[in-house]
Amino acid sequence: MIDTGMNEQTFDVAIIGSGPGGCVASTFLAQKGYKVLVLERETFPRFHVGESLLPGTQPIWERMGIADELQNSGHTFKAAGEFRIGRFPDREEIYSTIGYFHNVPRADMSPRPHAYQVERAVFDKQLQDCARRHGVTVWEKTNVQEVLLEGNKAVGIRLRRNGQEQTIRPKFIIDASGRRCIMGRQLDCIEHDPIIKTSAAFGHFKGVQRDPGYRQGFFNGYFIPHGWVWFIPLAGDVMSVGTVQNQPATDDWKDKNSEEILLETINKYKFLQDRFKNAVQVGRVRGMKDLAYTTKTYYGDGWLSIGDANFFVDPLYSSGVQIAHSTADVAVNCVDEFLKNGRDMRALEKYRDYIDDYRVRVFRPMRCFYRCMRHYKTIAGYVKSTGYWFGDFNNWFLRRACCWGTGRFHRHNWTIQLMSLMGNLSAWGAPLIGLGGWDRYTKHAYTGAPLDIPKDPHGGHGSGHDFTPMTIRDDDPVEETSEVLTSAGAMEMAATSAE
Repeated sequence: MIDTGMNEQTFDVAIIGSGPGGCVASTFLAQKGYKVLVLERETFPRFHVGESLLPGTQPIWERMGIADELQNSGHTFKAAGEFRIGRFPDREEIYSTIGYFHNVPRADMSPRPHAYQVERAVFDKQLQDCARRHGVTVWEKTNVQEVLLEGNKAVGIRLRRNGQEQTIRPKFIIDASGRRCIMGRQLDCIEHDPIIKTSAAFGHFKGVQRDPGYRQGFFNGYFIPHGWVWFIPLAGDVMSVGTVQNQPATDDWKDKNSEEILLETINKYKFLQDRFKNAVQVGRVRGMKDLAYTTKTYYGDGWLSIGDANFFVDPLYSSGVQIAHSTADVAVNCVDEFLKNGRDMRALEKYRDYIDDYRVRVFRPMRCFYRCMRHYKTIAGYVKSTGYWFGDFNNWFLRRACCWGTGRFHRHNWTIQLMSLMGNLSAWGAPLIGLGGWDRYTKHAYTGAPLDIPKDPHGGHGSGHDFTPMTIRDDDPVEETSEVLTSAGAMEMAATSAE
């Protein structure tokens, strides 16, 4: 093993992962004068899920100096998110509610009150290039094997690069490794959520019916029994389509591959199937299991974790990239204070307090929605009532509720409490007043012939079981990461938690 001791002076901060969180953190640290090294397992550009963004990231992009570039890059313009629910599976009628991003209190509105639907291979490369322009050093195809600890103090990183093992010793380490959860796995401190026990299957299609005019860039989410289906319009007539389902809906997934799950879901509902009459599948359908988790330990002397390496909730409100940006932004200030004040742990305790509060503000509403999804009338009532009132831009309450949905999760805490109350009433009160679950809804089963969606012959389709677990196995070779991340691995592997 090579111990590159010179890196102790060369790099002040090492960041594991070059996704959005790692790029935001490295850029802001470089702006503060730190010498930053980013360790990236893959070679960019590469595929990644999480294509729908929120306007809450716009102020961060402005400070990075990349807002104009993103606006002029051809990404799909996203001005709102729309949630829908079908009257019955065998009918075309749907109820809907639209949350417009500009419908927020003026104090919460950024100069660009919109977001984008992005191909993550392109978007993530733009962020990485931005970090490089600020002087950040990026090592790709570098496999981090272990963070070296002395007690709770991080003293170095053992990695493999160019076929050789070596050790670097920066002054501070940020884990931005995403779902790999380098530190969470190493410390064996990953916990799954007791309510949100979701799995997902997703893929790309062309020719899927889009909404007309200005609305064609909206995010569409359809509520179905114990879950939902997303439609994210990307550039070039590509539509990202996926389903996220909670237990018990996922109990029979172990006997199916992700393509079967997604296509069966589409063919169960006339209002979904109708959008695929002229569709072509592009590339393989992928899957992920155990979406929601937290890490019990996420900071220590000389290290902390951000973004998905810290926690992940659910894709319902497109929160993943927003959380990566926000936690990276706060982490940079805490790291700066820590290093400038003689490794004062009080700086990292500020990060702890922020994360503890932030997690509540994100997890609590999501648990509310999944409680509501247990009962058709509850979630349909939410869609219909907010759909009626969201058109009133002068409604004081709804403007603040919309604010949470734009990624400003730290604002208007009372709206979160109200959403939590709604979820609890659904969980406890609905059975008492006879709302039931989805029984009446599912009796109207759609019996139309399933669509045989053709496949692009150049799409590189997969077969068999292709679910990945919450985290990536540590012994996967670097050159196979892109495939392992998105498609490889048997369902038995997916059932295991991080090792």
